[in-house]
Amino acid sequence: MAVNQMISKLVDGLYPPVCVLCGESGQAGHNNQGKYTAAADICRACQQDLVQNEPACYQCGIPLSAAGNNPRLCCADCLQSPPCFTRTLAPYLYQWPLDRLVQAFKFQGDLTVGRMLAGLIQGNIEKLANAAVPDAIIPIPLHRSRQQQRGFNQAALLAADLAKGLNIPLRENILLRGKPRLPQVELDAKARKKNIRGVFALDARVAKLPAHVALVDDVMTTGSTLSEAARILLERGVERVDCWVIARAPKPG
Repeated sequence: MAVNQMISKLVDGLYPPVCVLCGESGQAGHNNQGKYTAAADICRACQQDLVQNEPACYQCGIPLSAAGNNPRLCCADCLQSPPCFTRTLAPYLYQWPLDRLVQAFKFQGDLTVGRMLAGLIQGNIEKLANAAVPDAIIPIPLHRSRQQQRGFNQAALLAADLAKGLNIPLRENILLRGKPRLPQVELDAKARKKNIRGVFALDARVAKLPAHVALVDDVMTTGSTLSEAARILLERGVERVDCWVIARAPKPG
């Protein structure tokens, strides 16, 4: 048995996993390769309570009523006015109990929940068949003042865990966020798109951009933030942008 597997089994034995939702004992916190799995922090029963986002639009991840046999089916909005990104992975719907978990991570600084959410994203990425692997993972940045207020950037923490778990380079130094705008949560879809326009820039010190990147954020609501970040990257030479989030918010109404 490899040393890391022995250490992982020892850790699981000394500190038995506990579910972040119900408090009951979780499953083994590490797989046979000694890598962390989300099962360490959420039990099988509670994981089944998370509402799967399927079928969903291949491009923006919005829930669809039916997809038939076409795994790349897109919604009417994406067919008429495609976003700047190619594909969205949003494995769950943003509703109870997942909304409670995201809020605990984002606003209460529960890093155990954050680790678990990244593990759930990773588990769903690993299930994708014939998926193109990005050359780098880029978190959606917060403005400096917002990050100082919160104490961390939730997207950056998710991205770091994903980069480590998937063995993909993390590039936090590429995207910069300009002056603060109105909080997106207070705006409708049209206002969000206008509010976010021009908010991102690229660090001039970055000499070469990866050809294919995955943008990471916690939740996709309208997609305006991720699409604007993707637009800037594509304009500067990136060839493909995918989006990885834990959940998709359904369209209002």
